[in-house]
Amino acid sequence: MSYSRDPSGTGAGQEPFVPVLPPSAGSTSGTLTVRGGVDGIACSLEELDEAAARVQVVAEELCRVSAALAAITGDLWGLPPSVQLPAMASRLAGGDAQLAAGTSGSRLLELAAGVRTARAAYQQSELIALAAVTARRHAELTGLRTIGSAAAGAPAAGPLAGATAGVVAMGLGAWLAQLTVRARAVGYRDAVQDELATLPRLIDPTDPPRVLPMLDRLLRDSGHTTGALAWVTLTAVAAGRRGGVVTAGTLRVDARGGPTTAPAAPATLSTITGNLAAAAARSRAGPDGVARSAVTVRRLDGGAAPVWEVDIPGTTGWDLADGPGLFDLEGNADAITATDATGTTVRPTQVGSLVTAALAAAGAPRGARVILAGHSQGGIHAAALAADPAFRGRYDVRQVVTAGSPIAGFTIPSGTAVLSLEHRDDIVPALDGRPNMDARNRVTVTGSAPPAGSGASPLQTIAAAHGLAGYRRMAAEADGATDRSVAAQRESLRDLTRGVTRQTVWVVEGRDVPLAGAAPDVRRPPSRRRAT
Repeated sequence: MSYSRDPSGTGAGQEPFVPVLPPSAGSTSGTLTVRGGVDGIACSLEELDEAAARVQVVAEELCRVSAALAAITGDLWGLPPSVQLPAMASRLAGGDAQLAAGTSGSRLLELAAGVRTARAAYQQSELIALAAVTARRHAELTGLRTIGSAAAGAPAAGPLAGATAGVVAMGLGAWLAQLTVRARAVGYRDAVQDELATLPRLIDPTDPPRVLPMLDRLLRDSGHTTGALAWVTLTAVAAGRRGGVVTAGTLRVDARGGPTTAPAAPATLSTITGNLAAAAARSRAGPDGVARSAVTVRRLDGGAAPVWEVDIPGTTGWDLADGPGLFDLEGNADAITATDATGTTVRPTQVGSLVTAALAAAGAPRGARVILAGHSQGGIHAAALAADPAFRGRYDVRQVVTAGSPIAGFTIPSGTAVLSLEHRDDIVPALDGRPNMDARNRVTVTGSAPPAGSGASPLQTIAAAHGLAGYRRMAAEADGATDRSVAAQRESLRDLTRGVTRQTVWVVEGRDVPLAGAAPDVRRPPSRRRAT
């Protein structure tokens, strides 16, 4: 599948209709549920727009032909009397052709207008249906919340009560118990997403003690835009900075060892999630107990031109105390607060700077074709880079693959294919409080097979659902899925890496140094060794 290229990300013409559907909506393929892509509602509306535009072009051309024939027929009347009789047949044929072209043009103009009217009616119907589905789902979840509260032996939180209000009203244990009852019907992701969707936008996230009591009161008058993950990280980091335990540091970048080479094949979702597992292993704590914040860059060779894959791991620690790691609590806050109200990344982040430095260290030229992949927090950074005009101005971001990442708030241009893997019991993708948008270039694949064994506790189920092992199984199933939207994403990835036979791998580590220093330098060992 080919996507329209718009490197600037500005777009033109009519703003596309992007409905926000309930997370559970979508087609099914095996145990997977698929939303967005070429089978998505937004894509169907785009196709109607395209059809109307094409019919309009043909209609206008026929009208121009009719006008030209009318002019030619008129000129024939100006011929000398001696040739008027022979010209009569031409005048009659020209008149007939003019009438036919004009009639066809008028009918096609009516058809184009009719398609646009049908498109508007279809959109309105979808909005009405969406409102009905959302209202029913809210009523069902409110009922489940009440049932869960009764099962937990706790007072029910009101229908408008958000997650924090529920926790305050009934206590953490009881709140989790009623959440579990609801999760049996819709999965933990959607249950948590419904709770978080009621959280208000924070007016002052720098004062957590005052925020907590105000949540329920502000809930009735405030809309949700920031998301729970933003609230948690912002308030925690703000408290840490106010207490002097979290400070802004300087990024230091080092290439770990030399580049290695190994055989490779065209990329699949399975190979990408396998590479993410390897990237996660490289970012585990070293002998000194300090987590290694490393990204992996792979140059895929053998095709028409090299392709560069960047693998970004997830969160390695939630300690509030500031440390040298980049994939910590502060790293989450850095990524989710880097965008403006439109979902465009407007300021650099430490991990984003690490990725840029890693690509430069690996020799990626300006305009290089790039695949960004990330698990959990890594997926947030991947989406943030894809939504960053400065990064896109340097590299051609063709594909983003995320696993268990909340990326609904990022606006990624249509020229970049985005595939998000989410498990129905993984609460992390729900932390932005809304589902991913339905767009031609954005596909969300939800897995429904429980990765945890029977009899697992809720926490074990949630933890297993967020683990990379479960997402690797989901990726393998998606690689064989027959759904058209998933197949189009696979084809986009396959076209990008067609002919690949080998890869060169760089591992680049970043450290948050809490001291003022010079701009980050990259140390590149000259030697090259082969992977075993």
